Amino acid sequence: IYSLTVRYNTSLNIIGPGIGNAIGPFTVLRDTTLTEGKRQEDRKVYQRRLKLTAFATGDLWIPPLSGELFDSLGNSATWSTDSMNIAVVSVLGDVDPDSAELRALKGQYEAPERAWIYWLIAGVLILAGVIAWWFWRRRRRTAVEEPVRVVPAWEVALTSLDAMRQAIDPSTDGGRLWYFRLSEILRRYFDQRYGWSSIDETTSQVLRRLSSAPFDSQHQERVKEFFREADRIRYAKTPATDGRPDIDWEWVRDFVESTRQRFEATSEDGNGQHPVSTEDERDQTAEEVRA
Repeated sequence: IYSLTVRYNTSLNIIGPGIGNAIGPFTVLRDTTLTEGKRQEDRKVYQRRLKLTAFATGDLWIPPLSGELFDSLGNSATWSTDSMNIAVVSVLGDVDPDSAELRALKGQYEAPERAWIYWLIAGVLILAGVIAWWFWRRRRRTAVEEPVRVVPAWEVALTSLDAMRQAIDPSTDGGRLWYFRLSEILRRYFDQRYGWSSIDETTSQVLRRLSSAPFDSQHQERVKEFFREADRIRYAKTPATDGRPDIDWEWVRDFVESTRQRFEATSEDGNGQHPVSTEDERDQTAEEVRA
């Protein structure tokens, strides 16, 4: 660390030394001006601190540093420091630098073999594989033994009707929301029960299907009446009459109940027992209708 301090008259100003990256054989690592023109009693003080390093050994010299002082009239004078001798010695101590040799790097470290570690890792991996295989087989067997239950169309419809009654007020918006939901439930029941696609059809297209529908003419006429009333409320925005939403809701529920398939008796043939539907013969399955 090289410290430079210049004290000069308060009537003067100072120009410090120009220092670059090196001073003689020394490299400048850091250059800090601590105070520049700070008053101290009847003098000004200029302080500079340099951090130097050298990459050679022997007697090295820091050359003089110089600057200028000038007054308010422009008169100037040069100031300078003395040179300084610095002895740089080797950190190897008393060893002759010319004969000393650096030690070679040690060879690569070879860890002692422990075969049991590798056997342990292999055993853990094999055990994990066996456990994973066992769980896979068990899930596959469970999937085969427990087929997914298909919810019948009438069960879906009845559940939707109950949920609708809890969630929607029949008087909301003159009954429009009520009839939108009720019509959707009935259409989806037709589609799942008889294989229709009424959810994507207009009311006219649905009504044209009724002539070949697998339920009696009384049901067919009531379906026509329901859809005409629903369209009048939904699209013409004619408010529903008092009590009519509940009547139509009860009718849709009764219709689903009366057209559902019931399996109350069994018959036996050469292949075993099979369910026999007890409903009206015209209430056929969706496959029979399409056939």
